[in-house]
Amino acid sequence: MHPMLKTLPLAALLLAAPPLARACDMEAINAEMTTICLGALNPTRAAAEAIMAQLPPAEKAALAAALARAGDACETGDPAQGAREAAGIMRLVGHLEARLGLAPPPITLQRLGGIAPAPRG
Repeated sequence: MHPMLKTLPLAALLLAAPPLARACDMEAINAEMTTICLGALNPTRAAAEAIMAQLPPAEKAALAAALARAGDACETGDPAQGAREAAGIMRLVGHLEARLGLAPPPITLQRLGGIAPAPRG
């Protein structure tokens, strides 16, 4: 048998098979990315909503708009961008909490589990 005849069935199978990208379930991947994005955004929303009543109207509106943009990115746009925005918003919320005097006390070794500091000297 001619070597070309041996490879012909294999070539036909390769041409008939869909590309690797089509083998992935893009809807499932997008749904999982949205879930991950919302996992970052939901705690951010909760933290922001906890301080919104104490913010001046302009800051309150800006924070609400940023949360809406991040939510839109998670739900219908770019989940990776939404997660990045959620991280930036959480950082801003931390700054606002500190400015308002609402920030928790700093983390110390004692607060982490009663670990006594090592003796010096």
